Amino acid sequence: MARVALMPARQYLEECFTSPEMRSLMAFFAMQTKTSLDQPGSAFGMVELPWSHAGGVTRARGGMSAVCDAIVRALEESGGTVLRDSHVGEVIIRGGCAVGVRTADGQEIGARRAVISAVSPVRTFTRLIDPDQLDPAFLRRVRSIQIDNTGVIKCFYALDEAPVFSESGDDGSNRGFRTAAGMLCPSVDHADTMWRYIRDRRLPTKIGWSWCTHTSTLDPSLAPAGKHTLGLHVWVPVELADGGTWDARAKETMAMRLLDEYTRCAPNVKDALIAWTARSPTDYEELMDNPNGNMNHVDYTPHQAFGFRPLPELSDYRTPIEGLYLSGAGMHPGPAVTGLPGHNTAQVVLSDLE
Repeated sequence: MARVALMPARQYLEECFTSPEMRSLMAFFAMQTKTSLDQPGSAFGMVELPWSHAGGVTRARGGMSAVCDAIVRALEESGGTVLRDSHVGEVIIRGGCAVGVRTADGQEIGARRAVISAVSPVRTFTRLIDPDQLDPAFLRRVRSIQIDNTGVIKCFYALDEAPVFSESGDDGSNRGFRTAAGMLCPSVDHADTMWRYIRDRRLPTKIGWSWCTHTSTLDPSLAPAGKHTLGLHVWVPVELADGGTWDARAKETMAMRLLDEYTRCAPNVKDALIAWTARSPTDYEELMDNPNGNMNHVDYTPHQAFGFRPLPELSDYRTPIEGLYLSGAGMHPGPAVTGLPGHNTAQVVLSDLE
């Protein structure tokens, strides 16, 4: 397994698979590390991601916001308070210890036992903490954490009817074609072309992969009766060449290119389209303050995984500031809606408070 994780994905594909379809599928997993198939270590995704999905993919009834609502209810029922529409501007440090936070509007909230940051570790140390409180060599290592120019665009489509994959023999009666999450991965050549465009900071003309979500098929409450939703997302460059920006035109270009690729499999979707919207990497950076809109908080690569995530000295969820802990997608075991980074951080905090 260690050998595979360090290999270029293309070498692994050629060693182990002859079927074009399987090569394409495994290339899909490899590309989740946001590297080309020829990059050493790009096979890491082919080892880690299929394993992490071994138990299947599930979705909460009511959509992913229902998960957030449930967490808030649990916290409030235990006596906690959630401040909505309130942004943390600073972690307050006195005598080398984290003692609370100050919100963007100046409100100070004291911490009796600990402060836990679940935003990107890079943002935590470079925006929320006075640099005079940190060792310059440590801060330099934090700033060197890999967050490359590859971000994500997510496109959401309202449909007059459910997708029908007639090109694959689907007649619309088998819900198995419209599961919680699907994968669009046309060919390894498509993947190569897409990465060339991304590295050149141009909008990909070919879609090498895309996650597909058919949420309303599983949960009809997410759309009006008889209507459906479709979600597609894919890697794109964050900063665009020639002074380009993620304006409405750029988002529309990618939304339609994604839809065109999808309709090669489900032709009925083109005529079923009611409306669409999209969020670009810059939208996600503004909304969630993740560097480059990075949904992984920091890149998910072999040198930033497991005991190296995000740095070896931060991998135990503790920080150089006493009483300040890290959680979220930037910590082991990384991104996805698992709750595991939070669980792990909680165990460390509880252990330290004993």
